[in-house]
Amino acid sequence: MKYFPSENITYRTSLSTEEVYQRLSENTEPQKLMRFKGFGANKNHKTYEGRVTKNNFHISRIIGYRNSFLPQIAGEIRSSGSGSVVDVKMNLHVLVWIFIAVWVLVVLSFGIGFFVSGTGAEGQEWVALIPVGMSLFVYLMALGGFKFESRKTIQNLGELLEATAGENVKEW
Repeated sequence: MKYFPSENITYRTSLSTEEVYQRLSENTEPQKLMRFKGFGANKNHKTYEGRVTKNNFHISRIIGYRNSFLPQIAGEIRSSGSGSVVDVKMNLHVLVWIFIAVWVLVVLSFGIGFFVSGTGAEGQEWVALIPVGMSLFVYLMALGGFKFESRKTIQNLGELLEATAGENVKEW
């Protein structure tokens, strides 16, 4: 079982590297700083946004809602026999990792401070465990939000590339 929100997938497809590049390019638009979502939003967008080159890509799915734990997808396209192999790595955005790390450090430091100082009335030492619960909640929220989106992405990329996922696929 994996403890951090990330995925490593290898897709094997009968498509050539040029066809893989073409399909990814046709389904990817340039990244926008702000995307209007909601009533009256433009629904005529592609599946992904980001950058696709001949041998690699850095993309993320375009979704009509907010999910800070949306996977950032990096991949490498290489030729293999009569087809292609696409190695994909999905991770959280760097700023999300930084936020989670700062959150957990601050909250746990308060918890340690409560525990060491003995703050609280007699018989209420359990209050020192609240920061542990808060940290666990943030961790599970990040993992759940990431896995929710990564499963959709794994399926969508497999269909787009007419590919089968290889041995690097790890289930949650």
